[in-house]
Amino acid sequence: AAGTKELVLTGDEPAIPADQRADWDAARAAGCESPAEHRLLIGIREAGLPEPTLQYDVKRPNGSLISRADFAYPDRKILIYVDGIPHHSSRRHRERDARQTRELEGLDWRVIRFFGTEVWNRLPSCVKDLRDLTDRHAPEDELV
Repeated sequence: AAGTKELVLTGDEPAIPADQRADWDAARAAGCESPAEHRLLIGIREAGLPEPTLQYDVKRPNGSLISRADFAYPDRKILIYVDGIPHHSSRRHRERDARQTRELEGLDWRVIRFFGTEVWNRLPSCVKDLRDLTDRHAPEDELV
């Protein structure tokens, strides 16, 4: 039918449009979980920012998982999330993200979230926000 897209099944993950398969494959090869994350990682690298840790598990003091950040600077206590609209736009998901952010901030993490649309449409602004945050929270050994 006109206007329908061929979908590619990817195992346990949602089907992705066939015309986006290469973007998803490149993202996964780079250690990212979405093309938007990959785009932000490329922006971080091109801007000369420090290399972040990818897919960083953040745990409570008792060892239970709070979340997996898309990127992190553990030495600066910075967590970066790229939130896709389909998975973060419902009221329930927004409330969960807000609770999670409050819990992380209560453990002295600095949390910055970008919607995937921001990364695609305003990458330079996202990278500037990250540069400002990483510059303000440089590890002590970088302040010499």
